[in-house]
Order: sequence, then structure tokens, then C-alpha cells
Amino acid sequence: MPEPLTLARPHEHGRQQYAPTRETHAFARLSLAALCERLTLLAHMRLPCVLFVANPEDEATGHCFRGSIRHCERENGQVFIQGDGFELRLKEQGIDQIHLTERWREDGRTHTSVELRRPDGKLIARIGGAPEPVVGAVWQDLMDSFTVSTL
Repeated sequence: MPEPLTLARPHEHGRQQYAPTRETHAFARLSLAALCERLTLLAHMRLPCVLFVANPEDEATGHCFRGSIRHCERENGQVFIQGDGFELRLKEQGIDQIHLTERWREDGRTHTSVELRRPDGKLIARIGGAPEPVVGAVWQDLMDSFTVSTL
């Protein structure tokens, strides 16, 4: 059975909890399995997205990629996300928190993203829908509620 969203709550074991800023609001938490399930659905739909991979020293800087996710899998303690023009391979143990977040855009609308964070709370990567309104709405609906079993 697919894992549902759980509301964000303080993290245990003394790890630093992600503290959303005024511009960003974390409204739900995902497990790694739930994230991979949703990214696999995105891959089947070929829905455009934006991937931001943060610089480990300064999370405000990094590399940004735009395209469709083509593949997502977990294997041998790693998560592999492949898309148009990017490949991201992460060790599962390095991903401590996965949040659905809303960020306010300059045009006044919100933009839903998934943020992957390290045990120290710093950003690893952010994945969001492409900025077009229809794509963003479909992406947000998919992240909020759909699972393989609902299709």
C-alpha cells in the first residue's frame, strides 16, 4: 500500500530541523519511498520540471536543470534520478528530510516543490514543476495526493 503524506513535525534524534523562511512554507513530509513513487509517476507523464542542486557550501547557489524526469529508482542504498540533461545519484543515508514546500513567486502565486535535506538541515536539491501555470497545477496535484494505486 502506498505511503500517504504525513504532516511536517519536529525531527527527532537531535538533528537540525528544517526551518522554513518567510518565503518558504513546508506543509508536508514525504518518505523516500513516497518521493520515488511520485517521481516515477512524473516520469511516466513526461511532465516538465525544474531541478535545483544546491552547492554544499552555500545552498543559495547551485545548478539548475529544466526538463522531464525520465527515471527514478532506489538501488544498493542509493537514489538515482535521471532526466533530460541531468543525472542525480544520492546516498539514501545522506537524505534526512524530504518536504513538500510552497514558495511565493514574484507574481504572487505559490509554487510547490520537493526539498531534499541533509541531516544538518541544509538543502541537497529542490524539484518543482515548470513555471507554466497548468504544468505547475498538475505537478502540485500529483505531489499532494496521487500514488500509483490511485491511477
